[in-house]
Amino acid sequence: MKRFQYVVYVLLAVLMLVNLIVTGIIQYEYALLKSGGEATGCFVSGSCGTVANSQYSSLFGIPLPILGFIGFGVALILLLLLLLPSLQQWSKHLLILNAISMTIGGVGAAYFIYLQYYVIGAFCTYCTIVDTIMIVAAILFWIVSYKNIYGISTTKASK
Repeated sequence: MKRFQYVVYVLLAVLMLVNLIVTGIIQYEYALLKSGGEATGCFVSGSCGTVANSQYSSLFGIPLPILGFIGFGVALILLLLLLLPSLQQWSKHLLILNAISMTIGGVGAAYFIYLQYYVIGAFCTYCTIVDTIMIVAAILFWIVSYKNIYGISTTKASK
């Protein structure tokens, strides 16, 4: 793995850690709101509460912050595995798993921003931060990794 790729993967792991932390805050606020407790942060202003109380705040009865926490945890673990030198023989498989994880996360995040803007008509600040980070991370991952995933050689052919 090239040094630049390594640095980008470390950056992506840090971004997934940030998303884990922010998603934990969202889940805490969400749980307070749903239990009738006193919400803090952006949930007080109304927009986050509007998003959290919408029919789109859960999937199959599971709150989206919990699904996000699981997804960001999986993405973080896959990125950390990719960074381990002892697993370099599995790097192609780990790249593919990371590509799947990042693509699902990026597309999901774009969809959630779409829902907030066009369907719900309100933005949750924390949710938008998490979604934006995920979209940027997915794009960055693909920019750095697509040649390795598809086996495209980076060396020029000799004449």
